[in-house]
Amino acid sequence: MVIGAREIVENEIWEITYRSRRSSKETFYVLEQTCEVIGKAPEPLDENQVTSSKNYLREDWKTYISEANEHSGAHPTAKLIDHLQWSNHEEHIKGISKTWLKRIEGEGSTGVAKLAVANRYVMACVIGNR
Repeated sequence: MVIGAREIVENEIWEITYRSRRSSKETFYVLEQTCEVIGKAPEPLDENQVTSSKNYLREDWKTYISEANEHSGAHPTAKLIDHLQWSNHEEHIKGISKTWLKRIEGEGSTGVAKLAVANRYVMACVIGNR
């Protein structure tokens, strides 16, 4: 059962907290566009622990979230999809066929919905490169 949701990076990353059947509570970081889990939030330390032994979120995601939050309100940072790199720039824009983009351009709200799905698909298929 989901017991909490908090936007971490506007329109991009959410912190989702749920309680399992075993009644344990867990929190995950989730991409808004694809609903992909990108990491697990650290569990609260017990009074006998000095530090947590698990690395819950990749360092590149920590950096991205930190930088996005530093700039929120002041200077909007580029969205995650704006950092996307792809080959074949002659035929594609951010991984989407220029021909297909031209075709849906005149479809109004249907075209906008199709573009949103295409962007989500690209983000779901992207390979992290650092």
